[in-house]
Amino acid sequence: MNARSLALAAALALGLVACGDQSVSTSGSTPDSTATTADGQITYSTDPNALLLRIDLSGGFVPVETIFTSLPQMSVYGDGTVITQGPQIAIYPGPAVPNLLVRTLDEEGIETLLQTALDAGLVGPAPDYGQPPIADAPDTVVTINVDGKTYEHRANALGDFGTGDMGLTEAQADSRKALATFVSAATDLATLVGSDHLSAEEPYEITGWRLRATVADSLPTGEPAPTLTPWPVLGLALVSIGECTAVTGDEASAVTAAMQQANQLTYFTEAGVTYQVLARPLLPDESGC
Repeated sequence: MNARSLALAAALALGLVACGDQSVSTSGSTPDSTATTADGQITYSTDPNALLLRIDLSGGFVPVETIFTSLPQMSVYGDGTVITQGPQIAIYPGPAVPNLLVRTLDEEGIETLLQTALDAGLVGPAPDYGQPPIADAPDTVVTINVDGKTYEHRANALGDFGTGDMGLTEAQADSRKALATFVSAATDLATLVGSDHLSAEEPYEITGWRLRATVADSLPTGEPAPTLTPWPVLGLALVSIGECTAVTGDEASAVTAAMQQANQLTYFTEAGVTYQVLARPLLPDESGC
């Protein structure tokens, strides 16, 4: 059954939740159900694995290692779970495991976040965000899943160039300003919704990984020197991982233990071959490569 069918079925079973003036209410919702507006125009899953909103940076002139391991700035799920990237310790080589943090929005917090997206005009098809004359800049991507639909808003070089004219039309500049304002507000949740509607940050428990293992024909030179260590995950041969393999369950726990002992200059050996292993945590809405 697709997301729209689930939303309609749950709405019939639970009844519509009252609200007005395009505000979104989650009152009365239960896990594995949906929440809707009174007029039925906004419906979204409250399942803990259902992605509600994501803010990400994509593209730009970056190496393949960065592309493979990159994670969204923020992911919000139907039950209010919020996963963000925490501050990274300023050392080199840095840890192999990213500092992911998790918090929980309550129902009123979810309402505020969705209302902010509505007010910004993001719950609908994307407008023309234009293209500033900026080379090698990433796209800011905001994805919203409501009413069985996915709305993606993608603007290149939003950042410092989000509100300037940069050869853009007035409509494009206004759209970019609205998107940039929303991103700024959404990524400062404590200010947007109030600390009473947002739990304290905790480390995110990683339950799955995407792995990439490539033969290291040469190792970096200089100091600090790379570290070589035998691959410790039994039953998961590096030679079989290739460009991308997803692991969960006991294998994921073993990978977590291995990566917690590693850093950016750790290389793993197996059967006399040295590999560079890249590891990227799976998020709740992800299941594979």
